[in-house]
Amino acid sequence: MVIMHGLRILADLSFYYAFASFVSVCCGGRYAMLALLLQTACFTASSVVEKKKALRLAALLPMVLFFFLPGINLADMIAFLPPAVYLCRLVYKGDYTLDWGRHVELFNTFWKFYMVIACILLMVGVLAQLTAASLPIALIMLVSSVLLMRSLRHEPETYCQKWYQLANAAAVALVIVVAWAVSSEAFLNACLTMLSVTYNKLALPLLMALLMVFVCVLQAFSWLVSLLNIPLPKDMEFPELVQLDSLVRDLGLDMTEGDPVGGGFMVLLIALILAALLYLFFRWMSRIGWGNITPPDAREERTEMKDEGGKKVRPPRPGNAVQRVRAQYRKFLKLYLAEGGELDDAHTSQDVAYEARRRKFSADTTEELRDIYIRARYGEQAENTDVARAKELFHAMKKERRR
Repeated sequence: MVIMHGLRILADLSFYYAFASFVSVCCGGRYAMLALLLQTACFTASSVVEKKKALRLAALLPMVLFFFLPGINLADMIAFLPPAVYLCRLVYKGDYTLDWGRHVELFNTFWKFYMVIACILLMVGVLAQLTAASLPIALIMLVSSVLLMRSLRHEPETYCQKWYQLANAAAVALVIVVAWAVSSEAFLNACLTMLSVTYNKLALPLLMALLMVFVCVLQAFSWLVSLLNIPLPKDMEFPELVQLDSLVRDLGLDMTEGDPVGGGFMVLLIALILAALLYLFFRWMSRIGWGNITPPDAREERTEMKDEGGKKVRPPRPGNAVQRVRAQYRKFLKLYLAEGGELDDAHTSQDVAYEARRRKFSADTTEELRDIYIRARYGEQAENTDVARAKELFHAMKKERRR
């Protein structure tokens, strides 16, 4: 379970550092990646002693070492402080919950927003600043989120197994090594050189061959049309013939001048190839299954309701008030989970109420809300007054937790 908490906080902090590291690097910072890994390690260590508040807070103390790194500047410190406060708040409240839906929303928000920002910055011409920290951290965020979401799709009995945890840890370690290599200037130059050679030796001859085939097809088509002897008006104006030399120059494939490769065309081609590879990679990671999960055996039994005369009676349809009461109870469950409560398919509303009292929720308020929920959920009985009372009870709980 420790690896799961590490994946959760790595995804959360990478979301922040993917943007903050770019600003930090532009201001002279250079320790964004190290700050991310240090804070992730501290939070993961605190999850080991989750039940003891003093020990889990003490696990965050190594974060202070960050301020003693050689050559650290103000930009690094400013970027480091917000996630440090966030971690202190989580650890103080004991918030070690794992929510699949939350991380799906986080993942979808990140990749859409980051793609737009990164494209704008690349158009401005800040590739060096992006690859220094932002793009590698974005890669860490995407991979850790995918691993976490895939794991949470299974039952705890599966993703808590030792081999599953080791597989996740190995994947995270590998992507961190790759991200660290990508952030180095030497690695980036080597990749650009390799891409340039690949373009010159493979892509460019292929494009030239395709262009020649296209011209040959046009000539063959023109020859076939000429065999038909179609009479044309004498005053018809013929368009200028497409010249191969001008077409080659327009595509940026002119090999006779100084620049052997069309710069804009090369960037577009590389971007399309990388986008396709990333799409295929993350789709594979989302679909592949590491655990053999089989759904539990279950069957539905239908019973007929009859009145005193033996006639069939339709069950009452849930009204709007019933749905609104259940919506208030779902809000209470979110608040309960945010306070460190546990919830799975085996928990009943009575178990939730008992655990909520242990989490310092008011016993009277919890029981009254539970009674209203049970009448609405199982008895299909709820009025507008019940909805209003459920709202009052929920807001009272929320106000009480803020104190």
